[in-house]
Amino acid sequence: MELFNQLTEKRSQEIEDFLSFLPIYESKRRARSLNALLKRNHKHIRDKVVLEAGAGRGLFARGMAELGAKKVIAVERSAALYAVLKAHLEGVENVELIGGDIINFVPEEKIDLLFHEFYGPLVLDETILVLNGLKFDPGIILPDGGRLWAMPIREEQILACDPTYEPSWREALSGAMVSDLLEGIPFRPEWEVFHWRVGEGGDNPVYEFELPESADFLAFCGEITHQGKHVLNMWWTYNWPIIYAPVEGKRFRLDFDFDGRFTDVYFEWKS
Repeated sequence: MELFNQLTEKRSQEIEDFLSFLPIYESKRRARSLNALLKRNHKHIRDKVVLEAGAGRGLFARGMAELGAKKVIAVERSAALYAVLKAHLEGVENVELIGGDIINFVPEEKIDLLFHEFYGPLVLDETILVLNGLKFDPGIILPDGGRLWAMPIREEQILACDPTYEPSWREALSGAMVSDLLEGIPFRPEWEVFHWRVGEGGDNPVYEFELPESADFLAFCGEITHQGKHVLNMWWTYNWPIIYAPVEGKRFRLDFDFDGRFTDVYFEWKS
């Protein structure tokens, strides 16, 4: 879904946030995996003050309330999504709703656990870097990390699987990273590009990676981790697409630049 008519810049962003959020709820695997993570950490939730940042419909805020939290704070910056959040959770016992940006939020009490799902398909490309600059210190951030994986693809694989592909695409897409470009090739996590954890890299994490072998394209997608352990593969879910880039060297650099609201991604082949 996409917005077609002209609105103010602020309202357009609110609607786009809302539309991008809707597909999240189509993935049962995503919900099951993240709810399982909450249940594994129930001792850090029961009788505690907990917070869901970027709460959306508040499914996980409700889940923490059902796990016995003393108080649940649900924070959502999008006005459109906040209206949905209120419809789902207003009046639920022990749940406080906050309309605003988590980067500006200063709680009146100690937050024992913060839950979020701020990941982009490249792990750091959406709003997750806000967790490095919070104005409060949660006891636990859940989940607290992610891996970016790459998969090499040879052109003969593409030609055998994707009838729309033409070799001229490689030159046409020089220097670009493009979502959902190729069809018929299941993603397999072969090369770990980086493993990020909350607190690392500040607002501008930079990674360089050398390809172990030659390829014509690379496919990228992320994995959610907590305390270094696997939580969820993004390539199994809706709303996190596979990202593709034509290979133009043996080494590349990824630079993530967070401006306090969104993250710009800079991608460069080094050789």
